[in-house]
Amino acid sequence: MISKCTLKKKKSLFSYRKLRLLVTGFFCLEALCLNQVHAQVQLVITGNSIITLGGGTSTNPVILSVHNSSENAVIYYGNGQIRSEGQFNIFRWNIKNSTGTYIVPLGDTDGTPLPVELNITSAGTSDGFIDFSTYATGQNNLPLPQGVSSIAHADTSIPEDGAKLYDRYWFIDANSYATKPSGTISFSYNPAYQTGDLISGTTAMQAQFHNGINWVINQFGLDDLSGSVSGVPFSDDSFFSTFTLVESVAALPITLLSFNAVWNNDEQSEARVFWSTASELNNEFFDIERSRDGYNWHKINQVAGAGTSIHAINYQILDKNPLNGISYYRLKQTDYDGAYSYSNVVSLNREITRPAISLYPNPATNNFKIYFDGFKSDVVNVSILDNSGRIVLEVNPNVTNNPEQQIETANFQSGVYYIHVRSENEVFTEKIVIKN
Repeated sequence: MISKCTLKKKKSLFSYRKLRLLVTGFFCLEALCLNQVHAQVQLVITGNSIITLGGGTSTNPVILSVHNSSENAVIYYGNGQIRSEGQFNIFRWNIKNSTGTYIVPLGDTDGTPLPVELNITSAGTSDGFIDFSTYATGQNNLPLPQGVSSIAHADTSIPEDGAKLYDRYWFIDANSYATKPSGTISFSYNPAYQTGDLISGTTAMQAQFHNGINWVINQFGLDDLSGSVSGVPFSDDSFFSTFTLVESVAALPITLLSFNAVWNNDEQSEARVFWSTASELNNEFFDIERSRDGYNWHKINQVAGAGTSIHAINYQILDKNPLNGISYYRLKQTDYDGAYSYSNVVSLNREITRPAISLYPNPATNNFKIYFDGFKSDVVNVSILDNSGRIVLEVNPNVTNNPEQQIETANFQSGVYYIHVRSENEVFTEKIVIKN
């Protein structure tokens, strides 16, 4: 326990061993840096206790600093909160190269808790720290933060009067990192302060950030319509300090954190395609598509989506028949209503050449194609077997002259079929679903 009179002392430096700071009353920390330097320190804010930071300026910020990098270094109960209400009234957490869920119990002047949750999934490098602060504005979103000259929204047809922006700015800035951490942010808001075009319980909001030059009006996150926008991604190249919440132009089907492909083994016989979403809205499924030229795409797999989610979700598939040379991959995300969107494109270069076959589309209707890649034999044998092992079709195409062969299946019954391909030196078996 620290006495109230001690906390009022200005411009002082305090170092404690095995301190548990339990705030049970109201303490005003004006122009104070409380520098807790040992990992055992824990800040606990109980009941209706409030720590108020005030008087900070750009040249003389007020900083409450916690050096314990554990996600449990700061705990709050009830309506306990740290009240910033100023860009330079800063709560500093020396998270260093740790991962986990870090909750900063910020609050507004009405006593409403506005906790910010930082879910760090990939650690930063070096002993860095993250600063947090926030302040409320008038309905025109003034005063502007330092370094911000105007406000903006994706709907450029409206005047810049703040009608579509929530009346608050947040400042979350990672410093002293060689590479900044990455993960997602969840912002809490007070629905009572939704003004202009924002209607409490009805208008969905998302986050946008200022990159130090202008507003990046891409919209991120998912609003639960009751006081939280979650799943806002951040990473080393997009970790900027100024955030606000704005009216969503259109509900995003997904917030894609990452999409990539790597070799799953040294032989380059399997490619691992993986991606992560921060949030999903009515997401029915993903089609994983592949191309050899970046223009003509074929579906190689399908993965069910999570429907609606506000939590980070990781996905992956194995491409067991990657193409020789360069393979391009992308995601096609489809909503329950049939609307779809595409991800960025990634590529892999297969340097170890070996024969391979590809089937597409799969599932198929009426016909499908087999692509024969890297075969040395001119003619191969293709047998198609039904689920009982009966051969329903057998052909012997010349794959040197035509590596892409179309197989007609209009007379097939719907079901699972097995494709056996034999050449002089290779045997392949693949499964395909026919839907007629």
